This record gives sequence, structure tokens and C-alpha cells, in this order.
Amino acid sequence: MARAQCLAKAAWLTLFAMLAGSLVLTRIANAADKVIFVTDYGLYGRHSYYFVAMEKGYYARENLEIEIVRSQGSANTIKQVANATAQLGFADAFAVVLGRANDDIPVKLVAIVYPKPPHAVYVLKESGIAKPRDLEGKTLADTAFSSVPKLFATYAMAAGIDAGKVKWIAANSDALPGMLTARQVDGIGQRPGKCSACHTRTQGSTISAMGLSLPTQ
Repeated sequence: MARAQCLAKAAWLTLFAMLAGSLVLTRIANAADKVIFVTDYGLYGRHSYYFVAMEKGYYARENLEIEIVRSQGSANTIKQVANATAQLGFADAFAVVLGRANDDIPVKLVAIVYPKPPHAVYVLKESGIAKPRDLEGKTLADTAFSSVPKLFATYAMAAGIDAGKVKWIAANSDALPGMLTARQVDGIGQRPGKCSACHTRTQGSTISAMGLSLPTQ
């Protein structure tokens, strides 16, 4: 009887070991979980560390297969996450707040990257625009999905200017620097580092940025 019990116990342990080993092998054999990560806009330096993590295999170690795709703006990013086109997104916090409040878009903010918003309006130095009030009566351009025009009304209120006196038009991102230097518009909404042409001397015109986080009249 004792021998039979020992054999039964050994068989059970062998079966357990086989099952445990099978579960481990199944997990290893399973394809990595695929995650689509969408940027706030295009691909720029601020997105570089995601690619570094990918190159160093950090995601692969967690059994994650990451695909990084570019967006046309934060408003578009949060819609992609809400529609499950992407599982994660890098988006402007203000766009998330607006999306939840105005359109009931079911997304949530899980981390903060910037301690201060990097929004800016770029203008030609020779335009004479040096402070927020100088923007009244002017025409500004940005992409349709950018959060800068959406944030502008709140900024104008804080700066004490009339947002209704500032006209915004939508344009393709690639066209924005050229529109500014050709004086088709008085300013363009951008972020520092997003518009490389905005940091160079183009057609004899230097471009300066007036940060939206500094409402000085």
C-alpha cells in the first residue's frame, strides 16, 4: 500500500511538473501583446525615448510588441485611443480635458510629461507683434487637430485680450512655416521643437515665439 501511495504521489508530481512546464512553454510560445502607441503630432525629438526603449528591447522583455504611429494632432490622438485604433497615446492634457467635457470621449490621463505646456505662437520679428494684445486683428494658422487654437480662448481670457478679434484658419502642417514667411498669415500655432523651420532664418525673416503660458499684456 505504501509503495502504491508513493507511486501515485510520484505520478501526480510528474503530472504537475509537466503541466507547469506546459504553461511556461505556452506563455513563451504565445505571440507578444501588440500595442499601438500614437503620438500627439508627427515624430519629433520628444518622442525619441520611445524608440530608444524599443531598440534596447525594454518592451520585448515585457512581451510587448509596440507599434508607434504618428498623429495629426492631440484631438485626433485621443479619438484614436477612444475608438481602440490605438491603445495608448501621447496627447496634450488640454485636449483630453476638452474631449471629455465637450464630446464625452472616454479617455483618461495616466501620466504627465511636461511640467508646463509648450504651446507657442510663432510670428515674424518685423511684424511688430510682441505681446498678446498685438494679436488682436491678426490671422493665425494651425492644423485642424492642434490644441493651440482650442486653448487660445482660455489663454486670451487670462491675458485680457479679445479672442474674437483673432482669426484662426486651418492649414496643413507642412505649409505653416511657408505661410508665415510669405506673410499669408500673421502667426502660426506651434510647439518649440516641432517646427524646425521656425528656428532658422528663412527668406531674410527671423521668427520669434511668444509662449501661450506667459500672458503678459
